[in-house]
Amino acid sequence: MGHGEKYQCPMPNAQNRRTTVHPTPRVEWAFPPIFCKGNRVSEIDPDSNIEVRFFHPRQDQWDNHFQVDTTSAMIVGTTEKGRITVDCLEMNSQPQMMARQLWIRLNLFP
Repeated sequence: MGHGEKYQCPMPNAQNRRTTVHPTPRVEWAFPPIFCKGNRVSEIDPDSNIEVRFFHPRQDQWDNHFQVDTTSAMIVGTTEKGRITVDCLEMNSQPQMMARQLWIRLNLFP
């Protein structure tokens, strides 16, 4: 699959089963997200109880909202927007972290 290519979402009850593939941050590889957010663009932050928009790669700076723990390969949200995005998109799922650990060992990420 190439950058921006479409794929069929495997989630049985996904609201939007056709989704654009997003590239991984700082790496020119693309992969389908584990969790499809459908048409949602925001979520209620449990700490502040306010609605927070997800990180948008064309409007937001990665470094302003996330850090990578290179020991564990976890992505840590450093702002409300980052935390909501990490949680809702399941960015620290086991398959994601395994891929990141490999990329870190190969000096391909971050």
